[in-house]
Amino acid sequence: MTKIICTACSAELESEAKFCPDCGVRIPIPVPTAPRPQTYQAPPPQAAAPIFTAAAPVSVIAKPAENNVQLSVFGYVLTMLALSVPIIGIILAFVWAFGAKTNRARKNYCRAVLIISGMFLLLAIIGFVANYSALIQLIKLLLE
Repeated sequence: MTKIICTACSAELESEAKFCPDCGVRIPIPVPTAPRPQTYQAPPPQAAAPIFTAAAPVSVIAKPAENNVQLSVFGYVLTMLALSVPIIGIILAFVWAFGAKTNRARKNYCRAVLIISGMFLLLAIIGFVANYSALIQLIKLLLE
């Protein structure tokens, strides 16, 4: 067993002792100290050789920032007006929705327009088929 020294009378004590048997002073419980975490020290700056990759040209790497520019209210209004033209609007919706060089906000807007238009087209077809079959039933009933 390890021995400790009383801070008041310098008597030698057992390590489990809470009070000194000679002077009666309370022995402070030694708190185990955890090793302090080492702080990260950045390595000194070194001159590094430039890294060249053949993955993509520099012009392609710089382009995506232009596609992420927020679309203004005027941009949304012009997009809506362009999509309202009958045949050209459908073509523009597909070009803007799936084009590579289109603004991201306009691309997402055109995709949403195409999804909603597809749902309305599907509902119109279902309604037409239901009404047409009801009309055929009515004609058969009247001819009998």
